[in-house]
Amino acid sequence: MKISSSCVCTIIKTNLLVSCALALLSFAFAFSAIGQSSLNIVAIVNDEIISDYDLQSRIDFVLFSSGLPNNPNERKRIRNRILNNLIDQKLMLQQAKRQKIKVSRKQIGAFIGQVEKQNRMLKGDMAKLLNKSNIDTLTYERQVEAKIAWGRIIRKKLAKSGELDEENINAQIRLIRDYKGRPEYLVAEIFISFDTGKSDLKEQELVNRLYQQIKGGTPFGQVARSFSESASAARNGNLGWIREDQLDPYLAKIILTLQRNELSVPVKAPDGYYILLLKNKRLAQGLISGETSVSIQQILLPLKNNAAKSELQAQLTLAQSISRSVQNCKDMEALEKEIGIPKMGKIQEVKLSNLLPSIRKATRNLDIGKASNPIRTKAGILILMVCSRTFDEDEEKARRRVAQNISQRKAELISRRELLDLRLSAFIETRK
Repeated sequence: MKISSSCVCTIIKTNLLVSCALALLSFAFAFSAIGQSSLNIVAIVNDEIISDYDLQSRIDFVLFSSGLPNNPNERKRIRNRILNNLIDQKLMLQQAKRQKIKVSRKQIGAFIGQVEKQNRMLKGDMAKLLNKSNIDTLTYERQVEAKIAWGRIIRKKLAKSGELDEENINAQIRLIRDYKGRPEYLVAEIFISFDTGKSDLKEQELVNRLYQQIKGGTPFGQVARSFSESASAARNGNLGWIREDQLDPYLAKIILTLQRNELSVPVKAPDGYYILLLKNKRLAQGLISGETSVSIQQILLPLKNNAAKSELQAQLTLAQSISRSVQNCKDMEALEKEIGIPKMGKIQEVKLSNLLPSIRKATRNLDIGKASNPIRTKAGILILMVCSRTFDEDEEKARRRVAQNISQRKAELISRRELLDLRLSAFIETRK
């Protein structure tokens, strides 16, 4: 029997349709097998979804990075907090897309490389560690992408807000000077916010759980990185050295009661809960020039411990003559050769704190190019001259540091405000 070409085409098309239908049915069954628990929608943010897989992956990562136990009860406790974080992340990435801000794979890799370096890990160790712990690396990379993109958005906003108020910087410099000799504190924080006017029982339960976990041995920095909503979270919660006047009054009262390395109980403030760690305390040094380094030219006139008085007097007279005659370090060096004394040489860029107390005292306030008074040592009579003096930090550097701190606080306020505005204007639907 002869079969026409049109019949052959019809048969092929029919078989293809059957194959496609079977494939679709197989996919549907596979989708069903995977189950609603991993692929169903837990939130809609504008026109984008957050799946249960996204949520569970982030919970896995947070429990892993914070050191909290990975069990059903713990997962249930932190679910809503992590979902809110994912919603914020989605809003950040959507805003970045609207502003045509793109984050490259190279930038993500560089950021992760910095994290690895800070944790003394080799390049690529983060991915290996996550894979070994059965954690999807994409959930971490997506978090990094949002962090980088949002940082660029906030920096643009900060630049548009205008120059820093010079008077504000001057006021901070005056405070640093005036605060000299008064206590300052090295503090770390964990901040969990709550919505004013709404129940904060979930936030209270979470912060109490985090407190117990830290008391049980989980490192403070790990918990801060994973849960704190303050900008300090990126620095393991560290605020650095702060004065009492830089803290809100309700937090300052707590800090004043803590001993070194003591953890506070959760503190309720108007905007959220805080856990504070007092790492150290000291008396403020005020506005200092930092650690002074000096280069010193020296001449030693040898003298034995049991030298006769006449010999001692002769060397002292010579030392005083040298002190009066030399005008600079080159003169000191030339004189060493001229009178044939053992060459001591030049001490290059040494910190004052590393010098012997007698030498430190003689050179601390000695003018550059001026010889010191003779100094009696075990080896003989010593004459010193400071050739150069440098500071690790001067007032200009202090001003830059103050300006940077003001910018960081300003950026944090802008970030909170921008994120709140995005939430208020967005369509957000969450599902159980």
